[in-house]
Amino acid sequence: MNAKKNRKLYLILIALIFLITLYFIYLIRSAILPFVFAAVLVYLIEPLVNRLENKGFSRQQSLLFILGIVFILITALLLYLLPRVIDQLHRFAIQLPVYLESLQNLDGFLTRRLDRIGLPDFLDNLLVDFNENLEQMFLEFVNNLTGSILNSVSLVVAIVLSPFISYYLLRDLEEIKLLAFNMIPEEKRSFVLMIAEKLNEILSGFLRGQFLVATSVAILSIISLTIIKLKFALLIGLLAGFLNIIPFFGPIISSIPAIAIGLTESFSKALLTAGVFIIIQQLESTLISPLIMSDKVGLHPLTIIFALLAGSELAGITGLILAIPVVGILKFVFQLSLVAFTDST
Repeated sequence: MNAKKNRKLYLILIALIFLITLYFIYLIRSAILPFVFAAVLVYLIEPLVNRLENKGFSRQQSLLFILGIVFILITALLLYLLPRVIDQLHRFAIQLPVYLESLQNLDGFLTRRLDRIGLPDFLDNLLVDFNENLEQMFLEFVNNLTGSILNSVSLVVAIVLSPFISYYLLRDLEEIKLLAFNMIPEEKRSFVLMIAEKLNEILSGFLRGQFLVATSVAILSIISLTIIKLKFALLIGLLAGFLNIIPFFGPIISSIPAIAIGLTESFSKALLTAGVFIIIQQLESTLISPLIMSDKVGLHPLTIIFALLAGSELAGITGLILAIPVVGILKFVFQLSLVAFTDST
């Protein structure tokens, strides 16, 4: 009985430490940005480093080779993409009133069509509120994104520093694991190791899968939008890949500016743009994600929607991105606590 009670208290303590750690990270979120990027990079490249080690290379050689390639790619992307993205974003912000007017014209056209159908009053009011909120959300998102990119010296510094921090994390990873393992009481080691392996499975599956899916969507979007000669194809394509990390809402948000830009040229260009986004999302959901994305988090769609709304309220875009893995981890911790409580009664 005492063993069950001790296990229950131990689980509660782990949950409290985890929540306190999350809150502390939230308080110092701007200072730890390079370490967050480095941790993500560690999750992405650790399998490659281990594979090179298995082929006979030393860990030092494997790290220098992989991180050297990563640093060259990051530098090349920053030198090539950043000036173009900032230029396109600046021109997009200048023409934003024109695109908003295009959205309003489309809204008026759809409203007139729906009025002919004769929707019930409550549904008609719901659509009006949705359109107003969507327009406001789009405007705020563009303004926030513009400010973030144009004043993102700290972001660029964090990205550049991340390979160097990743080097030390990966070089000393086994020592760090051993140190943490030795700090755990011997009788608790197997239990804590099981928890750590499960959390690692959740995070690694999410990060690696989402990175590959988002990159695929970005490349497909840039190529497709360039083919149909849509303005700001690079900016919109990168935005589509980035926002694809956010379930449900991401693809919708990224398609709105693209369709608005298409409307300034012609209604057929807007339809073509919408068709491109629909096709890419169908490819992502039916082909790319099933091939790449491991369903490690295991959350109900309603839970995902609530997590996204809560994450957005607490930490904006960062909260939207981190909401799913954080809630997945919280779910696992809650399940462990529930099992411990059941066993103790």
